[in-house]
Amino acid sequence: KNNIATDSHSQNENWGGGGGGAIHFEFAQNTRIINSNFEQNSAIQTQQNTGGPSGGAIYAYQNWNGNYLPYILILNSRFTKNKVNSFGSNTNAHGGAVYLAVPSVIANTVIDSNLATFSGANGSGMGGGLFLQGSTSWNSNNESNTQSFAYLVNNTIVNNIASSNGSHGGIEITNGFDLGGTWFNNIIWGNRAIGLPNEEIPNERHNLANYPSDIEITADYNNIEFYDEVYKNTWGGNNSYGMDPGFVGMSDFKLSEASPLIGLGTMTFNDFGRFDIPDKPFFSASFRE
Repeated sequence: KNNIATDSHSQNENWGGGGGGAIHFEFAQNTRIINSNFEQNSAIQTQQNTGGPSGGAIYAYQNWNGNYLPYILILNSRFTKNKVNSFGSNTNAHGGAVYLAVPSVIANTVIDSNLATFSGANGSGMGGGLFLQGSTSWNSNNESNTQSFAYLVNNTIVNNIASSNGSHGGIEITNGFDLGGTWFNNIIWGNRAIGLPNEEIPNERHNLANYPSDIEITADYNNIEFYDEVYKNTWGGNNSYGMDPGFVGMSDFKLSEASPLIGLGTMTFNDFGRFDIPDKPFFSASFRE
């Protein structure tokens, strides 16, 4: 709680998938990251062909206990100017700021100006801000696999970049069939995928992975750039939008008094009430102000 992680770097020649410039979780436990700032951290892979680096600031590998369902909570925090990069080949770089392959809740948090890039050969930057990987863990109590989840509530995910034949500057998702959760009151805006030279990037590659048939996330009350064109029939609900948020400034992502989003959010949605979140009473019936 109340942590600042700045200019931390994780570098390795032979990652088979790993990273976390500031924090690396090899086996997830119940963890709370609250009122913390992660700035200019990086995870760099210098060579090798396997795995690729993940999580410029935070990396959580897909090891967790399905019997009691631990989760990582990130609350009231900011991730800015973090980076993941690979100089290897035949792999990818994942999650400029955060890579999570375990159950997680992210709330009241800003993820901005992060970069997932690839400086080697035959690879891509994926998920400039956030990379989510669905996973399962065996539950011996009911003798079945338990699905992971990602709850995103009251977050601003903005101006992140996935470059080098990039895929989804804002949020990339893989193994979505093993990823449940609820998303509401999020602003996902201004994120960009940068492609190969002279490549025209379709708008669906910029902000958010768009695989609705493979993802078991319930979403509404979100504001997503290119909503009408790309996401209306996938991530949309009756209360979803694609309006310019009206931020206070270029790097101040609070909503201005003139923002059209104020008052359009909701106090709670779907099954989010299952979590005992500190400061939950401060969730107003609006987007982030």
